[in-house]
Amino acid sequence: MTHPLRILLLLILVSSSCKAEQQSPGRVTPTFPTPPETLTEPESRASYVVTEVWTPCSEVDTLDFASASEREQFIVDYLALGGIASEDAFRSSISKAFEIGTEPFSQELKQLAIRYLSHRRSPLYNMDQYIYVMDAALEYGLLDEAEEIRYHEERTLWSKNRVGALSKDFAYVTPSGVEQTLHTTPVTKSLLVAFYAPDCSICSSIFAYIEQSSPLQEALEQGDLSLLCIDPYGEERSFQRSLSEVPHGAIVGLDSERIVLEQSLYDLRSVPTLYLLDEEYRVQMKNLEIDQLEQMFRERYGM
Repeated sequence: MTHPLRILLLLILVSSSCKAEQQSPGRVTPTFPTPPETLTEPESRASYVVTEVWTPCSEVDTLDFASASEREQFIVDYLALGGIASEDAFRSSISKAFEIGTEPFSQELKQLAIRYLSHRRSPLYNMDQYIYVMDAALEYGLLDEAEEIRYHEERTLWSKNRVGALSKDFAYVTPSGVEQTLHTTPVTKSLLVAFYAPDCSICSSIFAYIEQSSPLQEALEQGDLSLLCIDPYGEERSFQRSLSEVPHGAIVGLDSERIVLEQSLYDLRSVPTLYLLDEEYRVQMKNLEIDQLEQMFRERYGM
């Protein structure tokens, strides 16, 4: 989904003109250029901006900005635009940023990218874009040993179940003891896979939200959405105890062998974790928030 901040940035790009401000002899404060009027699509306009933003600069330092808050806002806006731009444009741009950035500026850019792009509840959450930043940071030697280890683990998880790819299959057992697999789970149009943990209060809240949401209930009743709730922790007693909290009509399964966790088939650094699959079990959305899905069906049904 496009966050309101990104829409605002696009409106700014359409209506205003920004030129590089002279900071001191030989230095400029980076600002966003105005894309040509011939570029009308959001992606092409954002791609132009992130491509050209560093052109006037031979070097970028933290001291080129009037204040720390101004510098952070510029970087956040840059990352927001990068989320709209094409992959090639942003990859090239972030590489250029690290190439001309001083160590203090490059480290701050990296840290803000970690904060805003890799945390699920951030309005700019975008793991693809986060990986692009960290790929470039690694290339320019900006990761310490701990960061590099953590990044390689994250990149391995990111490479699995990417949007558009066939989801990783796994087996599960229903409460009645029937063995099933993800790719044999009945689905008409879309399948929401909710990985949860028994006794998880946030998971319970998400399940209650689904039951109380008119758009989601309409989607389930119309067959536009199916729901599969998976406990990947493999403990039968806890699983049975959790069944009363699962939304009515959901398919429920226990990964009794803990294959999902042991083989890191899915990115389950926290629960609940939600994936949306199509009727062919290809990933439509990953690590999504339930209100994103609700809004999608709200718009579809005109609610």
